[in-house]
Amino acid sequence: EKTAWLYSMILNPPKVSGGAETACGVSLDIPVKRQLETVAQGLTAVKRLGLLYDPRYNSEFFTNAATEALSLDVKIVPLKVSSKKDIPVVLKQQWENIDALWLIPDQTVISESIVQYIIKEALFKKTPVIGYNRFFYESGAALAFVFDYEELGRQTGRLAAKMLMGKTCEKEIPIFRGWLNLRVIDKLGMTVPEKK
Repeated sequence: EKTAWLYSMILNPPKVSGGAETACGVSLDIPVKRQLETVAQGLTAVKRLGLLYDPRYNSEFFTNAATEALSLDVKIVPLKVSSKKDIPVVLKQQWENIDALWLIPDQTVISESIVQYIIKEALFKKTPVIGYNRFFYESGAALAFVFDYEELGRQTGRLAAKMLMGKTCEKEIPIFRGWLNLRVIDKLGMTVPEKK
């Protein structure tokens, strides 16, 4: 009998489980489409979204994003870097071509000091930044995808209970919230859509 794998709160589960067919659980990967929908709903003026990434790690993410964005009338502008040193140069060349800057988990791009530098530059250029956790929000991102880890724990617990009862374990999208940073949005002179 195959052993079932249950994972919780990890990025890119297939890398960890070796692609085991029986692996299931709650990852920290929010589907690209859901992220883009959250951006389109919260930052309605954004039509050209700059994605800062290293192609060695995230070219597949970029391709998915570029495809998914078409249906939302958003264009993904690739901002490719191969080292941290490239970031200031690439940003300087591209500020004029983007309405917002999207930061994703990327080992070349992301470190606390770099994120703070990028957000400061973006605010100076009146460009909103989109990040993926509370740290980005607190550092001045206009929008961040934030997890409630207790909620993710409960979500995983429900899956574990199902498995123990002999039911098929699913791969579930993590529960997340799109936090709009109203203070930053106001500073950028942007408006937030009215709640319907």
